[in-house]
Amino acid sequence: LTHKFFCKKCVFGGHNIMINMTVRLPSKRSFVICAVCTIGVLIILGFAIQGGLTYGVYDNPSAQLAYIKSRGYEVDETPLSQKSFTIADEFDHSMTMYNEIQLSQGFDLNEYKGCTVTRYTYSLKNYPNYTEGIRLSLIIYKGNIVAGDIHSTTGSGFVHGIDFGNTKK
Repeated sequence: LTHKFFCKKCVFGGHNIMINMTVRLPSKRSFVICAVCTIGVLIILGFAIQGGLTYGVYDNPSAQLAYIKSRGYEVDETPLSQKSFTIADEFDHSMTMYNEIQLSQGFDLNEYKGCTVTRYTYSLKNYPNYTEGIRLSLIIYKGNIVAGDIHSTTGSGFVHGIDFGNTKK
């Protein structure tokens, strides 16, 4: 594609000067690649704007407490412990059993194998027939709750999901 520009008066002696400018358009293949990349970037930006790339809010202690309260539990405001760990790539028997508890309440730790998560453990104040030694744990990955349980640290011990109906002894 060539465009010709004419200058009516030129500072160099008043002569007319013609300037040629050539622009090479990309080949069809290059154009298609650029178009596909542009569309891909726009899709990713749209996804990010709609919140698809944002993290959850449960890294925030007040959000954890609000979630726990919404489930009908009372806990101390400060966690007893906060521990980061990596979920194993292969589950042993105890982890398989723990994941079954999580599956019963809509969580699945299989999706987080190899991921580093954080467990927040709270002292539970209002568990029936117990005055102490009951803990509520939330497992958080990138601000999202990916597992949760209630367990005993005394007597014969137990662990179950956050729903009282899923007790495993």
